[in-house]
Formats: sequence, structure tokens, C-alpha cells
Amino acid sequence: MKKKQIKKNLLLNQCARELLLAQSSDWLFIITNGTMVDYAKKKELKTILVVFTKLYYQLKDDNIDVQFLKKQFQNKTVFFQKLIICFIFNYFVAFNILYN
Repeated sequence: MKKKQIKKNLLLNQCARELLLAQSSDWLFIITNGTMVDYAKKKELKTILVVFTKLYYQLKDDNIDVQFLKKQFQNKTVFFQKLIICFIFNYFVAFNILYN
């Protein structure tokens, strides 16, 4: 695979991560229940959508900013590692409840 295609794939993967964060049910819960609304709307959700939009235009314009992409990947990697650990933990808890 060419380097250019690898960069595009990495960018698409990061776009998917940003979308997952933006579509998380937690944002709707936080905003509708009035819990930390300003934080959710103005800081986190807005930041996620700005990053997604920048990545989208980089892909659309075929002008990938590798440093920006690298920074986003590094910022989100810890979050997704924790998410995966929580998913695996919850899976094993549910499995033990159902089958033991």
C-alpha cells in the first residue's frame, strides 16, 4: 500500500473515532439533564466536531496534515483504550452473571 493511501486510511479511522465520540449517548444525557451543559456543548462536543470537520476537509481536499492527525490520534488513544477495557470488563461480568 502506498504511503498516501495509508495516511488516508489513518485519517478515515480518526474520523470514525471522532464520530463515535460525537454520537456518544453521554452528550445527549448530559445536555438534556442539565448536567455540565456548558462544558459538554462548548468544550468537548464542539472540540470533537471541529476536529472531525478539519479531518473531513483534509480528506476532501487531499491535503492531510500529518502532525494534526498524529496529535488527534495521540489525544484519543488513551480514551479508546479505556473504552475497550470497559467493554471487555462488562462483557465478562455479563457472561459470569448469565452462565455461572
